[in-house]
Amino acid sequence: MDFWKLQGTGNDFILIDNRDKSIKDLAALAKSICHRRFGVGADGLIATQNSDLADIGMVYFNSDGSEATMCGNGLRCFAKYVYDKRILKNKEFSVETGDGIKNVTILEDDEIKSIIRLEMGKAENIKEMKVENYELIFMHLGVPHSIIFLNNAIDTDELVDLTEKLGPIIETNAAFPQGTNVNFVQLKGKNSLLVSTWERGAGRTWACGTGACASAVASHYRKIVDSDVEVEMLGGNVSISINNNLEVFLEGPAELICKGFYLQNLFRY
Repeated sequence: MDFWKLQGTGNDFILIDNRDKSIKDLAALAKSICHRRFGVGADGLIATQNSDLADIGMVYFNSDGSEATMCGNGLRCFAKYVYDKRILKNKEFSVETGDGIKNVTILEDDEIKSIIRLEMGKAENIKEMKVENYELIFMHLGVPHSIIFLNNAIDTDELVDLTEKLGPIIETNAAFPQGTNVNFVQLKGKNSLLVSTWERGAGRTWACGTGACASAVASHYRKIVDSDVEVEMLGGNVSISINNNLEVFLEGPAELICKGFYLQNLFRY
């Protein structure tokens, strides 16, 4: 099976073309190929599929085999994959995801690294909550997200430790029957945020596109930032714009790491 591996701000993915539906069990494949010791290693598996509603369809599975409706960094990598592989030949196209149809624009096209802009949709069900004695903002933006603001500045190591310690506790709290992604947010400067994310189904990752967007929306909701926000994550930066209807636009890189062939008889995890 041919695959490409790409990364978006440190969030890495395996991309395959499955329009012919030759791979029947994508969940099992995700657990196998994403394994960082016995597979290629990645945060998730992304596959193409045909769509009657958009130019192309995308399905996404976390490294634990669970399916997610949307992934912002993953969608940028998917966009680069289908364009560079010439599955689609226009730089503007639509993608059917589990969270609806997303419009994509490839702003800068390069063999290794491209810059891509996404229409992420609208943040919904925004509410303030208290969970595990932490005040947070919860919303659905592609997938469920909880945002915790850190009032005191901490260094990167402390931020990582906090994400790994508190993230799984919040993710599995009874307040979230379907689980939640957990974002820890610091204000870095005017309209600039530092975000560390614990992802449902993947653990702490170097970046999370929907998490960056949700963090920007929550910060805008609390009037901490304006409508244009730069978000720094451990794996890199993205730019986010929010309009008056809380529709969100994400711009950032997608980079090719390698291309290869995966032996299907290794599907064992």
